[in-house]
Amino acid sequence: MTPCMWLPGWPRTLNVLVVDGDRSRRERLAGDLQRRGFDVRVAVNPRGASAAAKRRAFDVVVVSDGDPAPVVRGVRAVAPGARFVAIAQAPDIVGWIELGLLGVTEIVAREATADEIAAALGRFAPYAA
Repeated sequence: MTPCMWLPGWPRTLNVLVVDGDRSRRERLAGDLQRRGFDVRVAVNPRGASAAAKRRAFDVVVVSDGDPAPVVRGVRAVAPGARFVAIAQAPDIVGWIELGLLGVTEIVAREATADEIAAALGRFAPYAA
């Protein structure tokens, strides 16, 4: 594996799973992250994300499809140590609390650029396997 340009000095790239039901958005985000040096796989829905997490350990799961809670719960069931970035519209306070309780530590605005999302992913490097 080659080092990721977003993680200077880090010896390898991060394995990322992108989950989004919208094909064009999912493929665009996956391509943007791959061009920045991340090793990216994709899933369409919570069931697909859980299946992917059973087959492979991901450093970070990026959920950009509506309500991230079903994806987080499904992946956590098969990969309890998974880390998550949610790309979402600004949730209300109940939504923030729910995401925090589920273990989502990064929430990025839907309007975020690929560079901002890559920066959020880079914060997980010290915890990568």
